[in-house]
Amino acid sequence: MNYIALLLVLVFSAGTASGQLRINLEHDHLAASDTLWIDVRMSSDSDTLDVPVNSFQFVVSSTGNMAFIGSKSSFTLTQKSGWTTGEKADNGLVGGFSSSIDAINTIGVLIRLQFVLKGTDTSGTIELRDFKLNSGIPDHFPTTPSLQLDLRDHLE
Repeated sequence: MNYIALLLVLVFSAGTASGQLRINLEHDHLAASDTLWIDVRMSSDSDTLDVPVNSFQFVVSSTGNMAFIGSKSSFTLTQKSGWTTGEKADNGLVGGFSSSIDAINTIGVLIRLQFVLKGTDTSGTIELRDFKLNSGIPDHFPTTPSLQLDLRDHLE
């Protein structure tokens, strides 16, 4: 029995390595035109990534009255030359790629997502489904990055 407990501890310890990449969604601000910017941020226990990132893709999904309308790489890690980013707002697909020479090896904002608020409901959820970096390497968590928003305080 003690052997099984030790084995479980080792498995869970190996699954939470200190260099694992976290993907966070951060609410930036609500512009006067009801435009909402969300930063997709990569963070880790160190300032550099174990595996450089030269591609990413995900599908934006939102509930409530937040409609995804685009993305922007200005003032992000993907603004440097050699990176191409784009989106299809109608189906939420967002992606980017570069050569291995221009790969990202530091933490920071990967890309910024733009939403517009429609109606009076000021709450909802944003999810990044099927999130992948370099076709699955490095690992990241959570598997589906998400953010729950309630913007009432920002509208008054």
